[in-house]
Formats: sequence, C-alpha cells, structure tokens
Amino acid sequence: PAVPATLSGCYATTSTVALSGLNGITINGNDATVTLGSLGPKTIQRPVLSLKGDTDDTISGLKVASVYGGAEGGAAYEGDAGVLLEGDSDLALSISVANVQGDCADLYPTTAHTTLNTNITWTGSSFVNCGYHGLVPEAVFGVTFSTNKFNTIAVDLIDAENDKYSTGFNGKQPTFAAIDGFTFINNVVSHWGYDFYASLQPQLPGIQEQ
Repeated sequence: PAVPATLSGCYATTSTVALSGLNGITINGNDATVTLGSLGPKTIQRPVLSLKGDTDDTISGLKVASVYGGAEGGAAYEGDAGVLLEGDSDLALSISVANVQGDCADLYPTTAHTTLNTNITWTGSSFVNCGYHGLVPEAVFGVTFSTNKFNTIAVDLIDAENDKYSTGFNGKQPTFAAIDGFTFINNVVSHWGYDFYASLQPQLPGIQEQ
C-alpha cells in the first residue's frame, strides 16, 4: 500500500536529497521548500533532488531551490540542477524549482544508458531562474508537462539533445535513448535565452523523437 508523508516548513541541505527505489509512496510537500544552500562546483552532478528508479509515486506541493543569483551558471554547471530523474516510471509530480545554477529539471537514463523515464506527469509547478536549460528530456517515453510556469531560463527552454546515443528497441518499443511521447502543453513561458526547443542530434542512426 502507498505510504503517505506530509512535510511542512523549510528544509536546508548541504547535499543532494536522494529518493531511490521507492514504490507506491505519496509525499505531500504542503508548500515546503528544500534549499541546497551553496553554489556547486563545475562539471559535477549535484541536483537539489534526485529521483532514481522510483515507481508509482506521487510528490505534490514541494519546492526545491538553491542560491543561484545570476553568476556561476551555464554549461559547466549543468549538473547543479533542480530535479534529476533517472529511470523512473509512473510518477505524478508537482515540484517547483527556483534559483539553480544548471537545468531546472533533467530526465536522464541511469548511468548505463539503458533506461527511459516512462509515464511521468509534471503539473502545477513553477520553474524560475535556472542558470542553463529549463527541461532536458534525454530519455523519455510518455512524459507530460502541463499547467506549469517557466520564467527566466538562461539558455534553451527545452534541450532535447541526447548528444551521444541512438535509440534502442525491443521490437518497435523504444528501450533507451528515446524522446518519445513527450508532451508540453498548457504551460506559461517567458524569458528564456535561446531556443524554445533545441534538438541537435549528431549521432547515427539517431533518436526516435515524437
């Protein structure tokens, strides 16, 4: 059975809050904020919140933030993200992100690049003041962002570049390195730096993207 948890207030952390392998969990953030209280180093993956291999979970009303004020952001700090998803499935999320050096939200495969994030819905959230990209859906199959607000994204609003791997299949079903069934609808967006949707895929044979 699902195990509910209710948060309240503000929480300070000095490292990533990691939720890994959770199944059937419901977390009511109750407008609580989790703040990573220091700027991150370059080229290190250090999101505020990490979700890895989680299944059939609901997280609502949660805010995550860091202390990015406009300096020390960009490509070298991409890993200093708000939320990182790796190989998750069947999640209903309402998690807001503010003041991070890197991407607002990354949807990546696991380290071995053999997984997708599947059947994810992310609604009713705000993504504000992110030092690199808004969303990075590198490994997704059936992911929807709707009724969210995006404001002050330094570079691309959506960076769909996998950059390296081509899509793998089991029959006609994508199994890794796909951007398949990605839906972005009924969101309010303003003030992003470059492209609304960037997808430059140099690898061959390429990515299944739709």
